[in-house]
Amino acid sequence: MLDPEVYAEISRAAARAKGDILEVGTAHGAATVALALGAPEGTRIHTIDKLTGGSRSHFGGIEENLAAVQSVLKSFGVEERVEVHVGTSDAVHGQTGSGRLGLLLLDADGCIDREMGLFYNRLAPGSPIVIDDFRPDHIPSSRKTDGLFVDQKFRLTSMLVEYYLARGLLQRERIVGHTFFGIKPATVTGPVAFDPGEVLVFYRRLVFARAARPKLVRDLAGRVLRESSPRLHLWLKTHLKAPEATRF
Repeated sequence: MLDPEVYAEISRAAARAKGDILEVGTAHGAATVALALGAPEGTRIHTIDKLTGGSRSHFGGIEENLAAVQSVLKSFGVEERVEVHVGTSDAVHGQTGSGRLGLLLLDADGCIDREMGLFYNRLAPGSPIVIDDFRPDHIPSSRKTDGLFVDQKFRLTSMLVEYYLARGLLQRERIVGHTFFGIKPATVTGPVAFDPGEVLVFYRRLVFARAARPKLVRDLAGRVLRESSPRLHLWLKTHLKAPEATRF
């Protein structure tokens, strides 16, 4: 779930849509509902999701997740306005029509270059573009049973957004929480060529990342250091400091 203000801003962006709305990354439909409630009457909302893998696995398979999405849409009375496309965006994009889009919302796996190539040229100039997981300041990490998990989706998203800003294909409006709100510049009126190879540099930058030591480990290490003998204090201080070469 996102912050309530993010959903409110999504609804406000949807109110400006002059054409169908396309969302990539349905999850269980919270942002989809915000889009449908804010969009002008008669606007069609297309939403794409694999509905499998990741956090969706906690709720079952595709059928269970689809049922959950449909239940959420129905509870807000927007099910008739929303069409759910199950699959990856490159597999089902043809099911979303070929007409002009009035808003594009991206909240999937961080590979937004894929969706930009598929949908950008369908987006009307001046239309809102909403991109979640825009978090350039740090890399979230969490403990898994098999070790430390580093999710670089946020880093990739922010690098790609900055790239498209520099190319003049995005115009920044505001950032709410970790969600980027922008528009397709009104000056981009013709088709734009997207070469998959042009963004390889950003994927290669993901080879190295820096993850902070989990807070619990830092706190425990600090307590041991404070309470240990001077000799043990020196040994622990030496061995708990990660050498530069071991950072990842």
